[in-house]
Amino acid sequence: MTINEARAYLSLSAETENIQEVYEDYLFEQKLIFRNKPIIKSVFLKKISKIETAKNAFEILGINDSYMNQSEIYWEFNQNILSNFHQYHRIKNSILQMIFKADSITEIQVCAQKLIELEISYSKPWSKFEVSSEIKSVIDPMDVLSDLKKLESRHIMNYHEFNPNDHKDLKYLKADIARLSKVNH
Repeated sequence: MTINEARAYLSLSAETENIQEVYEDYLFEQKLIFRNKPIIKSVFLKKISKIETAKNAFEILGINDSYMNQSEIYWEFNQNILSNFHQYHRIKNSILQMIFKADSITEIQVCAQKLIELEISYSKPWSKFEVSSEIKSVIDPMDVLSDLKKLESRHIMNYHEFNPNDHKDLKYLKADIARLSKVNH
């Protein structure tokens, strides 16, 4: 990519002098996109690829997009449904916070990839359930938590004890399961 191609890719006019300011604006836009959009693997992967091209364009224009890996985030889910729900949201929120604090496009890319990996890991135990849902909008995690607490009160703690057909009243959990069963598609 040449300097002119980089400027064209980033839609910069010939008068644009403060590339650093344009970079910071772009960084802020990407933070909002990855923090506010539902985690959909195919969408996130396309977006990660697209911002890689933007990163290359900024680097050609003299922006140093350096990133030193601050900390690794690890998780391991078990068979306890409620415990996994809490762990998933705690880790997801930590990664979203890292995106908010990101100082580089590379850092946002790394965090977005971690969100995808987390979503895939969390969805695995749910993928064996075939559930349809009438709820098509984004589901509030507190509504899902409420349904999980109902399960817990019924002494259903693990995935192997759970059958969605036996619990018609858990509409938010079923909607989330329907969403999670499509994560790898």
